[in-house]
Amino acid sequence: MKTKLVDLAAPMGFTEWCLSPKIEIRWSNPQLRKLRQADYPAFLAACGEQVALCARYWRDRYQLEPRFIMPFNEPTSGNGELAGGNAKEVAEIVRAIGLRLRTEGFTDVKLVVPCEETVARSLAVAETILADEQARPFVGAIGYHCYPYGSPYASVPRILHASGTGQPD
Repeated sequence: MKTKLVDLAAPMGFTEWCLSPKIEIRWSNPQLRKLRQADYPAFLAACGEQVALCARYWRDRYQLEPRFIMPFNEPTSGNGELAGGNAKEVAEIVRAIGLRLRTEGFTDVKLVVPCEETVARSLAVAETILADEQARPFVGAIGYHCYPYGSPYASVPRILHASGTGQPD
């Protein structure tokens, strides 16, 4: 991403790039999943550290700070990366990430949340996050997907067959 996006676009004024160190416990992070069950406050701290680690890497290695960080992609729907998680948990994680980033000196970084599978689910989770006075200040954008699985827009062949031939769904 650094060489193929940030370096090429920076001379043209592009500064709104986004890191995406996913908080995901469904498939690839068994330690985080176990910590969630055993010690929830430590789990929240570990989520914050995971995101801060990525931001520190960019700052220390490239002298660049991200403008945005997207810590989730379908945390409670679709991919279900929080494996049974809910909107309240997403808000708690957002709060933990934001506080950790501020502790690390990232005063201007904002989060893109919640990036759920559907617009309706994104709105429901975003409302919960924004209702949390401690999580709200860390939100920079509401991410969403404009398709549910099974829709015409979730399949490249279907898009090409319809929109690609001039007959969009």
